[in-house]
Amino acid sequence: GEALDQLQLLRRACYEIQNSSLLRELLAIIVLLFNYVNFGAAPEKAQVTSSLKGVDVPSLLRLRETKASKGDFPGFHMLHFVVKQLLKQRASWKKEKVDEELPSLWTL
Repeated sequence: GEALDQLQLLRRACYEIQNSSLLRELLAIIVLLFNYVNFGAAPEKAQVTSSLKGVDVPSLLRLRETKASKGDFPGFHMLHFVVKQLLKQRASWKKEKVDEELPSLWTL
């Protein structure tokens, strides 16, 4: 029935999230930013994996609450900054990439 269809959709969405290179890159930027803001200078590349601290879900949710004093437009916040950094790293990225990697999210 409908409950099984919803469960299957949720499973597909979870699989897509776990396998999304886009989300992995986005989270990598968030972790680096989080560590820079909370613990000082970014670690050297050789030490990145051993010295980074994790980010919890409440911190992810606060990305929109952390406003920039000088941003690209009024209301510019940390999430805008993170996406801007991702776009710099992946200049060829388009919305279609999200649609391709995470199609189930649009139907949840």
